[in-house]
Amino acid sequence: MGGIFLFSLIIKLKGLENFSGENVLSGFDAFWYARLSKEILNGNYLGIDYLRDVPDFSINSYPPPLISLLPVWLSNITGIKLETFFVLIPPITSILFIFPLYFWLKRFAPVHVFIGGAILGIFNLIYFNRTMLGRFDTDSLILFFVFLIFIFITKAVYDREKSYFWIVVSSIIFNLFMWWYNKPIFSFFFLLSLLLGFLINKENLKSILYKVSLFILLTNPLFLIDSIRRYIKGYIDVYVLKQSSQIIPISLMANITELMPIDFNQLIAYTTDNIYTVILSFIGLFLFFYKNFRYMIISLPILIIGITSFWAGNRFVMYLAPFIGMGLGYIFYLLYEIGVKRYSNFKNIFYVFSLFLVLFFSFPAQRIYADPKPLLKNKIWEDFKIVKSSLKENAYLWSWWDYGYILSYALNKGVYVDNGNFNPIKNYFFAHSIIIDDENKSRNLIAFITNNLYKDYGLNLKSLKDTWLLKDKAYLYDKPLKQPVYVVLFGDIMQKSIIHNLGTFGLNLYDKDVASVSVFEKCDNKIGFYDCGLFKLQKENEELTWARQSLKNNPPYKEVIFINRDNSTRKVIYQNENYPYDRMLEIIKDRNELYILIGNRKIKNSILNRMLIFKDSFTNFKIVFDDFPDLVIYEVLK
Repeated sequence: MGGIFLFSLIIKLKGLENFSGENVLSGFDAFWYARLSKEILNGNYLGIDYLRDVPDFSINSYPPPLISLLPVWLSNITGIKLETFFVLIPPITSILFIFPLYFWLKRFAPVHVFIGGAILGIFNLIYFNRTMLGRFDTDSLILFFVFLIFIFITKAVYDREKSYFWIVVSSIIFNLFMWWYNKPIFSFFFLLSLLLGFLINKENLKSILYKVSLFILLTNPLFLIDSIRRYIKGYIDVYVLKQSSQIIPISLMANITELMPIDFNQLIAYTTDNIYTVILSFIGLFLFFYKNFRYMIISLPILIIGITSFWAGNRFVMYLAPFIGMGLGYIFYLLYEIGVKRYSNFKNIFYVFSLFLVLFFSFPAQRIYADPKPLLKNKIWEDFKIVKSSLKENAYLWSWWDYGYILSYALNKGVYVDNGNFNPIKNYFFAHSIIIDDENKSRNLIAFITNNLYKDYGLNLKSLKDTWLLKDKAYLYDKPLKQPVYVVLFGDIMQKSIIHNLGTFGLNLYDKDVASVSVFEKCDNKIGFYDCGLFKLQKENEELTWARQSLKNNPPYKEVIFINRDNSTRKVIYQNENYPYDRMLEIIKDRNELYILIGNRKIKNSILNRMLIFKDSFTNFKIVFDDFPDLVIYEVLK
């Protein structure tokens, strides 16, 4: 067990040299937990979070999340800065689950099963990526709490003399788990674990009623009620059906990568990366489950969570992978037993060799080559440090939800939406405000959201028609802003298809489906020319040379536009209105670098294209920071 811990730690700390200074976070949610840690350390953690869900604001939990408190405690004890713990806590704590896993399996399983479960549990791609250096998030201790609770539920089922005591212990640990990872739906799953354990082991019904009732009472009955009433329905709506809100036409959840369902080929890639070992693992898991049914039944609800990765999202593979590893370990244990029966003189050799095979086949070797890095490029982090002092006090930041936690952490300003708040109207209004081409309407949309609380305009929205009526009302909202607002744009916003498609709803000007930008990339800067693959552009005379004669005679675009951001000029260098697809090519020159953008021509005059690509002059917006293509910021005027 200690050897597995050290082996895993060495691999998981690889790339530590990439994390230094303040830019050390490698996951979106990490920015929120880290911000709370800093607020706790500085004594300004408040009941109301004035940086989230502006102008409505969010309510902070009390006590603060355990994950945010942990680095504060460690920093106070050691004097080491918080950022060091943001980096190290995820990879170190993510390995700790092997200890409760070992003690839970020790009672009924050979060590082969433990090794397979531990190694594949740590190194499956989903869990590995979600617990790497700087990924300061709750995932790193979820499996630890799950298997720790398994230990005491198992004791509650089998140790009848102390059953009530073990129920109390498991309940205490569950509440600690909720402090770390506040998902009440787990109360339902662990209740099932306890109930299944009692039923399979033929506990009398009166005793089951008393013990289950005690567990419900100690784990907070409201958790269970909330799970059944809201979370289970929400789980089906969001994770399974991927339903969109009735007031916007696109499901935001359906566009989140971690909620994309997987297929069998992806499961192979995420686990052992070998189809044969995965098939053997499932066979072994079935045999192991059948052989130890009375014990393994307790884990069935969590195993089912893992299986839902096939329709609910790839993040749930982290619950399934340890069981796949157990199945693989059990297969090699059975082979070891077969070998010993035939060649008993070689028992020790077979034993060591079988353990080696479990380790070898359950460890995906490509994890050795992982090179974790902070989520933000150092260049963008430095941009944040530069721009932070120039932003007005109490300003709000108008941006897409992906960047909410990052912006509130790095710039200490309020954001309208973030990674934990998917307010459908705010998201729609953001997308719409940058896809339309009327800057007055864009400014009014922003002012409407800034000056009004959601309860005053959003609670009675029941349909898309209601949303369109609200949008039309907001078009005419020309009142002054109550707070300063900045539009914050990142280069990859241009390639987010959901923003293009969501933003175009309600516009007759646009086709029903507006293709997202298919290419937005930097060209190679050569001596004397830029090489963009499709063409070369001479630096001296800006002459364009196509890579092939066929492209020169008939470029596959309706329009080719050259944009010089240095002097805010643009010119059409090719146009063919007869081209069947409404596609354009923008060639963008900025500070001696060249970029290309290929997309639907209807976005040419959008606020987004004019702000980010063209650096246009507006009546209602003023550019305050320009580090194209990484970060561009405009202030909303009036």
